[in-house]
Amino acid sequence: MVLRAAVRGLDTLLRLRYGVHEFCRSPGCIFRVGPAHSPADMPLADGKVVRRGEPIADLHFWNEHIPPLPPEGADMRWAVGFYRLMRSSLQELADYLETEPRYRTAAAVRAVGSVMAKAPGRSSAGGSAPPPSAPLGEFATRLGFEVLDPHGNRPPSRWRRFAEAWDNGFNLVLVWVYNPPSLRTRGLGGLRRVQLWMSRERFLARYGKAVPPA
Repeated sequence: MVLRAAVRGLDTLLRLRYGVHEFCRSPGCIFRVGPAHSPADMPLADGKVVRRGEPIADLHFWNEHIPPLPPEGADMRWAVGFYRLMRSSLQELADYLETEPRYRTAAAVRAVGSVMAKAPGRSSAGGSAPPPSAPLGEFATRLGFEVLDPHGNRPPSRWRRFAEAWDNGFNLVLVWVYNPPSLRTRGLGGLRRVQLWMSRERFLARYGKAVPPA
């Protein structure tokens, strides 16, 4: 379809513009990474403080590798498989950060993070993987990320609300192109932006080579 091809082309141009790239060749890797800078001072739970403007590794979903939802929607098998792909992809990223010259020092990457659109969902208590209806924040928390409101205690400005609405809309278009069945569980009005953060030290301790596979 012409429109889908155009969206794919725009997605590729945006990745090139912001330096978002693949860090491994595995077909099971569901993240890309790009260089970015912390938008604000960010004290983290492990005692590290990422200062405004310091470099971070910015995570992006590799849309083509996201497992498609089954026709009946997300089920436990899909959720567990998706969770395992996220874990293995983060292990691949840890190896990349430790070996790639431009990223392997603490000065080059102070934290791993992302700003993502989160849809509402039902959370759960316990278990190795969130249930199919769990929101993105629960997946992220179980993977070791801190989930923070990007606005802190301040209401977003009118420009920020507009920018986030455009970004959410583009995310939904990408879902329509790469994984249309999941549109049944999403809507533009229900999306909310969240920040996912983990210090470099905590990330490598959790996912680096010394950590046995789950």
